[in-house]
Amino acid sequence: MQTTGPFSNIIPELLGSGWLVPKALETNVADYLQQLKEPEPKTFEKIEKLWADYEDDNENEDVTQTLLEGESIWLIDLDSVMWRSSYSRSYGAAYYADTLDKAYADPSCKGVVLRCGACYGGERRASYMVADAVKRRNKPVGAFLDYGTAYSGHYLAICETDFILCSNETDSVGGIGAYIRFENWDGAYKAMGAIIEEVYADSSPEKNKSTREAKKGNLKLLKEEAETIALEFRQRVIEARGDKINEVVLLGGAFEAKQALEYGLIDGIGRMDGAFSRILNLSANYSKPQNTMFGFMKMPKLQALCNVAAADITEAQINEAVAELQGANLGGLVELLQSFGQQQSTSTANVKDSAEYKALHSQLTAAQTKTQELQSKLEGYETPGSEPTKPFKKEEKIENTNTDPEAHLSEADIEMRRIWLAQKGK
Repeated sequence: MQTTGPFSNIIPELLGSGWLVPKALETNVADYLQQLKEPEPKTFEKIEKLWADYEDDNENEDVTQTLLEGESIWLIDLDSVMWRSSYSRSYGAAYYADTLDKAYADPSCKGVVLRCGACYGGERRASYMVADAVKRRNKPVGAFLDYGTAYSGHYLAICETDFILCSNETDSVGGIGAYIRFENWDGAYKAMGAIIEEVYADSSPEKNKSTREAKKGNLKLLKEEAETIALEFRQRVIEARGDKINEVVLLGGAFEAKQALEYGLIDGIGRMDGAFSRILNLSANYSKPQNTMFGFMKMPKLQALCNVAAADITEAQINEAVAELQGANLGGLVELLQSFGQQQSTSTANVKDSAEYKALHSQLTAAQTKTQELQSKLEGYETPGSEPTKPFKKEEKIENTNTDPEAHLSEADIEMRRIWLAQKGK
């Protein structure tokens, strides 16, 4: 490889990075990097006066805001292969990220439009660098495909914007996913007489394990790495686009503008001034959109349980929600939640079996028994306030002969009277 100039020391770094590009373009990445002699000129423009006459163009967005004197919309061009480097921040993904941050800090900037030309993806880390810069926006950011494309890493970057517009039905987007290309040249080197030995320290058994296994014919670890990259990519798109997208776009396909609009990958087809008008309308009272988890899955049974108290949820509703989760390949989540519930039940049972619990329960039972006894005793007393609180003497039976004029006397009084009369000799 004959490479000179300021890039010569970073080519190995870039070639060794993960790339999010279409398969057909992968073989051209190395050639592209090796031919670089100096940083690509990257441009941005401050649009201070809109060139479209909105009143005469019915295809444009309805405009409720205009650019005032001193205000601007920043137009940043994304093109070619997206990549980053530790060499400088004056080009590549670092340049895009820094320019976005400058726009956010500029009080005269109403918003940003990222203009995409031939955007075929790029280095994985570079794509996330730009996506993260878009995500931390404090003002509207949109993407406009100017008779262009936004595949793989470029779509990852622009999916975070407030809107994506295409200029023409032939524009295309997609490529959500990942793959790893592994080449083993050991056989060719040996055929040329080269002897290749790879010696790893005993203390580093995991180093380069996936590629070492691949050389043995075991591609499982590399496939797991690709799956991790793809799921991260998918999740980023899901979080950014929310319930706009159809699940079919997550399978890795590329779609031209009309179908991309139907599947929720873009938000419209029109001219550049339509992008400007959206920026102006959003800037009037801007707040970043918040997308909900599972929004793209469209699970009405699960969403119907929002704000419903646990006591009011029926078994049938639970079964319907579980079926939706399992249908969305979230059966593992269902099992985890069920396992958690079982653990809670087991934990409660263990507490009831403990000696401390039994001792406290015995004390509570004794206290309840004592309380009942005291309550029974209180029932024999009058209510304090109007009558004495001491119990009255039990009423004795009164003898009544119907002839004795003193029949009103009690038995005790009659006995006392008899004794008194006997002493008097009567």
